[in-house]
Amino acid sequence: MYNTLRDVLQTMVVMEQFEIPGRQAKCVPIPEFLSNSPIGSHLSRQFGGRENPLWSHQAQALNILAQGDNLVLSTGTASGKSLVFRCLAFHKALLDPAARVLVFYPFEGIGRRPTLRMAGNGEVA
Repeated sequence: MYNTLRDVLQTMVVMEQFEIPGRQAKCVPIPEFLSNSPIGSHLSRQFGGRENPLWSHQAQALNILAQGDNLVLSTGTASGKSLVFRCLAFHKALLDPAARVLVFYPFEGIGRRPTLRMAGNGEVA
């Protein structure tokens, strides 16, 4: 299957390419549903007590997930995507000890580091 996929990809031609210019970063407060929880306290400590510790896309994603909606978060490398799902996962686990979180990572590449980091940060409070 790998060889077939490689062969198909080698025949493809880039038809159009464009670059989206960067924007000024926008930081916002921790979402209200987390601010008074152990997760909010952890985030405040982790980011040195800054008034607006999260990137706007992180807070927006957390608010969407808190409503029970599904979400695809697609941002650049090291932009805090993992922080979003870990915050919600730990929040749910603290609210309901029977809650379970199933996480899929591509093990080659980014999978190894966040998995180890998550295992080491199992305690939030």
